[in-house]
Amino acid sequence: MEKINQKIELVANIFIILVAFISSISAQLAPLNQSARVEPNIGSQINAPDVDWSQQPKTLILALQTDCHFFNESAPFYKRVIETVKNKNIKLVAVFPTEIEESAKH
Repeated sequence: MEKINQKIELVANIFIILVAFISSISAQLAPLNQSARVEPNIGSQINAPDVDWSQQPKTLILALQTDCHFFNESAPFYKRVIETVKNKNIKLVAVFPTEIEESAKH
């Protein structure tokens, strides 16, 4: 009888571990699924009410993520882009998925 109880306990523990593992993976993937968006077609209009598109003939849009190590490692590149664009009659727009306060630091 004790061997049967041990086997039942072992199977129950394995089941609990599997359920916890699957739940944690689902929880990590859920934000990815929710954030999936339809990408605009080339040449389609982008809705950004705070941007006056008519100020300059060209606009460079940078989509950035502040907690991405690639972004942080590429900071010197983005600084050079900003300096290059300053005097070229090109509007620069940086888009961050974070709050304005967090984005302003970068």
